[in-house]
Amino acid sequence: MMNLSIFTDVAHAIIGVMSIVVFLSYWFWAIIGFIINLLVDIMKREKGSINSPVKLSFKYWIEDNGIRLLISFLLIPIALVFFNTFIGTDLNNLTAFFLGFSSDYLIEILKRKAIIPGMPTKK
Repeated sequence: MMNLSIFTDVAHAIIGVMSIVVFLSYWFWAIIGFIINLLVDIMKREKGSINSPVKLSFKYWIEDNGIRLLISFLLIPIALVFFNTFIGTDLNNLTAFFLGFSSDYLIEILKRKAIIPGMPTKK
């Protein structure tokens, strides 16, 4: 049986000085913000557009936004781990929520700076 301290050491090497429990708490709030952002995006869809089905199709929406969802989902833990380094202040639940909620905006910044090449910018 493997020693549990090995897993703890690996987790701390990945997430830094933040405890695993605190990281998961921040991740939870960031995911809540991300989900609310997705729901707002769904509510803003143009029902009359020829590029959108009249009736909301979750499958179509996932296929249409798959790359965006994947990048946002991967950026959230990265933003949580490096928040203090980039911003210079401590992270809290509210900040984690807004990191998740604004993950699309972070993607736009990265696309404009050509850090994420080949992705069209949001209009």
